[in-house]
Amino acid sequence: MEYTIRDGRADDHDRIEEFTTNTFKWGDYVHDKWHEWLTSPGVNVLVAADAEDHPVGTSVCIMMSDTEAWLQGSRVHPDWRRIGVAGSLAERHKVWARDRGSYVLRLCIEKWNEPAHGQVTRDGYRPISDWIEGFGSVSSRLPSVVGNGDTRAKALEALVRGTTNDVQPAIMSWSSGELYRPARAMFTVDWKWRRLTEDDLAKAARQEALWVGRTGWAIAALDNTTLEVAWFDTRPEDAPDFVRSLLEIAVGEEATDVKIMAPDLPWVRSAFEAAGLEIADMTVYGLTL
Repeated sequence: MEYTIRDGRADDHDRIEEFTTNTFKWGDYVHDKWHEWLTSPGVNVLVAADAEDHPVGTSVCIMMSDTEAWLQGSRVHPDWRRIGVAGSLAERHKVWARDRGSYVLRLCIEKWNEPAHGQVTRDGYRPISDWIEGFGSVSSRLPSVVGNGDTRAKALEALVRGTTNDVQPAIMSWSSGELYRPARAMFTVDWKWRRLTEDDLAKAARQEALWVGRTGWAIAALDNTTLEVAWFDTRPEDAPDFVRSLLEIAVGEEATDVKIMAPDLPWVRSAFEAAGLEIADMTVYGLTL
């Protein structure tokens, strides 16, 4: 079975959709993102094509910063698996990323996907950080206090919107705190990881997405009806109240759901569970270029 690697095109969309629609129980995002990827700078979209030039595999590489690249959307048609298609696509992405100054290529795999873990390990990637996502419906996750008429329990101290004056204290707290090293100095951008910078916090502050308080700091913003928390810093003893504060933000922003990304540490997991959040486990891998 012979194939060639080429750049993705707009007219590939329907063929891509045919073998990516039901990748996971919830579906897939590749065909929905296809046209956006093709028109975005710093994005390399590749396909593996059969003898008739029809796509049988695809993957995407994105420059996350001047020195960090991200690999995602690796999909291969069931009839073309186990012959090296995904590896061939990844090799081409490595060259593309290296030529643009990247020193590392990263990717993320959910813990349940054992075949994918085995594949990337064989390709030379190493696990660098374990993460969890706490998620759930806001209304069903807010704790109640028995005996007070089922009134929602308030966090000890609310988080408020920060300003650019809060950026330096936030980055100093994080870089010396409990989460910095387990996170490998990274945060998430739409399920893509890269190193957090002061500019990221300043941008969040300007967009009214930086939240501060005695119990910690967070980047949290509304995406449609979901409050997405891409980064936070807190201490183990403050974590339960801090997570409750994030849920209170979700209420204030009229969100119906919440998603919180964090390094997988026992005390973080415990705080998520105490708030009634469901948890998804994942591992971020890295490859030095």
